[in-house]
Amino acid sequence: RKNRENVLVLPCLTVYNFDLTRKILNFFCVFFQVSDEILHRKPDLESCYIAAQTMRNKIQTRFHEVPQDSRTSLRDSLIEHLLNVDEQTSSAILTQLALALADLILLMSEWNSAINETIQRLKGAKPWVLLEVLVVLPEEVSSRLLRLGANRRNEVIEELKQNAIQVDDFLKACVSQNAQRYLIFTSHTSKCSYISNCPNKFF
Repeated sequence: RKNRENVLVLPCLTVYNFDLTRKILNFFCVFFQVSDEILHRKPDLESCYIAAQTMRNKIQTRFHEVPQDSRTSLRDSLIEHLLNVDEQTSSAILTQLALALADLILLMSEWNSAINETIQRLKGAKPWVLLEVLVVLPEEVSSRLLRLGANRRNEVIEELKQNAIQVDDFLKACVSQNAQRYLIFTSHTSKCSYISNCPNKFF
């Protein structure tokens, strides 16, 4: 997986004029900025998938390297990519971006009311995208791959509980307005069934 990321990112460093001689350069930021640029340009499906996967992997494993003053822009960029998802976007790319945002919600402890804000920003413009985020978020709470302490896990679970009614209302709206429309981007029926059980597990 790392080799695939390097094959994608390293040749782009020259193209996008990254100065590797700068000692201040954070390698996480290099991967993120190149991936971000690729997702904006959308050169081809495979490149976009690897870029989205790279974002998710780096957040999952190296988020501690992100400077404090860069975390808000990282969050906003991820949400922007999710808002740019459309009928032409691969479901695999959507899943990677949703996982990246879910991991960011868990790891970015300074992001207050992250779940509520995510719901508010996505439910009107891209409800099917929000559905994907809500599918993966409870799964990521239980992930042992994240550098997450027990206290932080409990905080997120509590925030999930606080938003349970809002999530339940959103899911009911999806069903009442024709659920198939909102599931068009995911082929994983097991995930769809899992989210219906989330209130029992976490809420």
